[in-house]
Amino acid sequence: MVASYKEARMRLTLLAAASALTVMAGILPAAADGTFKPTLAVTIPGKPPNSFDISFVDPMIRLYFLSDRSNKSVDVIDTVTNTVQYQVGGFAGACQGRPAPSSADP
Repeated sequence: MVASYKEARMRLTLLAAASALTVMAGILPAAADGTFKPTLAVTIPGKPPNSFDISFVDPMIRLYFLSDRSNKSVDVIDTVTNTVQYQVGGFAGACQGRPAPSSADP
């Protein structure tokens, strides 16, 4: 059976992607036991962070955003210098006891 041009192109694209992933897997270092180990700690101003929710890295602007419940802020960390650039405060932080009612509650 002769494959159509579209099918042949798709197979070639998939083969190239699989080959690239195979090469990258051989280049990138991996821990022997498959676990990650800390290599650096960034000091956060204010209270020590013992509770955080979510975080996000934007590789284009090289910033890491951490929702810091301990300081009731979003910490913005430069991923090149590994320093805190600023903290955006004014948030509620971690709830103690019963959470406050939301607008969705009756």
